[in-house]
Amino acid sequence: MSTLPPYAELRCLSNFSFLRGASHPEELVERAKELGYEALAIADECSMAGIVRAHVAAKAHGLKLVVGAQFAVQCDAPFALTVLATNLNGYGNLCEFITRLRRASEKGTYQLHLEDIAAEALADCVVIASPERGATPAQLLAVARWLLAHFIGRCWLGVELLRQLDDEMVLHRLRQTSALTAVPLVATGDVHMHVRSRKPLQDVLTA
Repeated sequence: MSTLPPYAELRCLSNFSFLRGASHPEELVERAKELGYEALAIADECSMAGIVRAHVAAKAHGLKLVVGAQFAVQCDAPFALTVLATNLNGYGNLCEFITRLRRASEKGTYQLHLEDIAAEALADCVVIASPERGATPAQLLAVARWLLAHFIGRCWLGVELLRQLDDEMVLHRLRQTSALTAVPLVATGDVHMHVRSRKPLQDVLTA
């Protein structure tokens, strides 16, 4: 029996995120079930490519699957934006958002700036902003204020504690930002693989 508290991984990408992920969607689903997770969000980068396989695996293992995608947002305070669909309409809106970004760029690429993100275009979706680990307090505050202005009531700041030396400082700054803006924090793992043995492969893919 799992000894973990109730947990859902909300930021996980598969090998369908080219040169980033090192595990198949079905492997990620199976591992999440083994670990006793309540749910798993497959959020590939500007893509829905891994969702079908993840859906089949989640149904077979009895695990709740959350459908989403993540994007690198280019601005003065860069951050990763994870968008999760809450229903069928949200799924359609997210797919249209991805298509629009892909069609506006060369094949295999995309660019996303703050001004490209319209809250109404992502209706029935919730969002998680994961600032870069080296973000300054001013940059964190800018991201949180942007969230409040566009996605109030359906936004979080992602907290990723990766057992690095600056974990405590990262958490402290995010807590300060949350206290100043009332944007809640949520735990995310920024998962790229389902087991440690895939780390060498992931290193090669990202080298």
